[in-house]
Order: sequence, then structure tokens, then C-alpha cells
Amino acid sequence: MKQLLPVVLALALLAGCKEDPIEPVQLGTVRGTVLLKDDLSPLHQATVSTNPATSVVLTDSLGNFEIPEVSAGTYTLEVEKDGFQTAFEPITVVKDQVTQVVVQMEPRSDNNQPPSTPYAL
Repeated sequence: MKQLLPVVLALALLAGCKEDPIEPVQLGTVRGTVLLKDDLSPLHQATVSTNPATSVVLTDSLGNFEIPEVSAGTYTLEVEKDGFQTAFEPITVVKDQVTQVVVQMEPRSDNNQPPSTPYAL
């Protein structure tokens, strides 16, 4: 009986073990250009990010940007720059591939100004 107890315990431990496979991370790259919609001139220092969040980068002097090592999947690319309407572009990142995107931004058309300083008459 004493010899059977270790065997039963060993079998119980083995039966309780479960292997959780680790999925390899599948990465791709997002590369693109941000342009002014009116004349297609490049927009320098525009902020580019993804939703769900991965990285935040700025465009270079030619309006180019690159976000490396993005997990494969579907994202919304968000581009912001002062004086321009925020632009949104849907993108799909594929494993070991470069997703190319061109974003055209429009100047803000609202005339919202901060209130002026009040003064006494």
C-alpha cells in the first residue's frame, strides 16, 4: 500500500499539468506620408499614433513616418497637427509586411477663438 501512494501522487500531478502554448508575436511595420490635401505638400511634425495604442511618432521634413514592430491586426491610424482637422485612416498590419498609407489633412475651418480679456468701461 505504501508503494502505491507515490505512484498515485505522481499520476495526480501529471494529470493536473497543462501545457499553455505561447503564440509567437506576429509583427509588421506601418510606413506612410502625411500631406496637405490642397496642394499635396508634406506636413512636418504631425503626430501619428494608432488605436489600439502601439507607438506615437512625428513626421519628418518630408511628411514621412514609420512605426516598426506593430502586432498584426486592424488599427485606426490617427494623425494630429495644430491648425488641422484630425485625420483617421483604417489600416491592417500583416505579419512581416509593410503597410503603406498616405494621409491627407485639411486645415481647420472653425473660427473658434479664445475669449478676449474683459476690461472695464
